[in-house]
Amino acid sequence: MLTTLLRPIVRRLLAPVGKLVPVHPNVLSGLGLAVAAAAAVGFALGAFRWAALGIAVSGMFDLLDGATARARNPGGSKLGGFVDSAMDRVADSVLLLGIFLHYYLSDPVGHAGAVLAVLAVSGSNIASYFKARSEVEGVACNVGLVKRADRLTLLMLLGMLGPAWGVPVLSVLVFFSAHSMWARAAFVYRRLGVRG
Repeated sequence: MLTTLLRPIVRRLLAPVGKLVPVHPNVLSGLGLAVAAAAAVGFALGAFRWAALGIAVSGMFDLLDGATARARNPGGSKLGGFVDSAMDRVADSVLLLGIFLHYYLSDPVGHAGAVLAVLAVSGSNIASYFKARSEVEGVACNVGLVKRADRLTLLMLLGMLGPAWGVPVLSVLVFFSAHSMWARAAFVYRRLGVRG
């Protein structure tokens, strides 16, 4: 939702900045992953607001690596796209691992949050796999309610609200991930079914 609405605006705003960044886009991707890992540690230790700040900083690196890559190579780089996408998946999984550890190591009531974190990371990764696999088959699959920016926004919201909001926020994330899985599977099934 947010991705669809804001991506063109953000790209236009960051295009001039990307030309000025002297660092390779893959380095920026790595820095974003490192900050996401630090945010995950923050979640695990219960420092949710620091984790929210870490997600915001990691997101800025993610935006900058894209802008820098487009400035250096307007046609795009397959290797760069792979590195960026792979690091994004790892960062998402690490963040949810941090959340899982927090709720798993807390009192038994918190175990619901741990279960939801596992469901969220599983749903997110499966939905991403469906998209990647469909593209291998020549089907562009951009359906589903949320994309990565939306998921990170929800995790940042959880960080700002605090641990007590884990179950409701993670439930929303699980619902959106499940919807994306179903929508992408159905979309690809229809498209490939037409081809026979």
